Amino acid sequence: EALGDTDRPSAPGVAIEVDGPVHFLSDSRALKGRTLIKRRHLLALGYSLVAVPYWEWSEARNKRDRQAYLTEKLRTALPPRIPAWLLLPPD
Repeated sequence: EALGDTDRPSAPGVAIEVDGPVHFLSDSRALKGRTLIKRRHLLALGYSLVAVPYWEWSEARNKRDRQAYLTEKLRTALPPRIPAWLLLPPD
């Protein structure tokens, strides 16, 4: 049985996309069309999108840096009333 409009949540939430090298054109930081379309669909469905490109992730050398990186990315994607740290596991 298909979900009716009233069965769907009003706000889908946050989609986190980890963009490895295959998401980009060769020797470029330009996204491939497939990734752009996926992002467009997620946004059209009401998701907030957090993109994590591989070169930014690799700059975060340890667990603390990665948590800080993700916290900041989530903070920019979430409504102000929800603290991003609530979404991350404790140390």
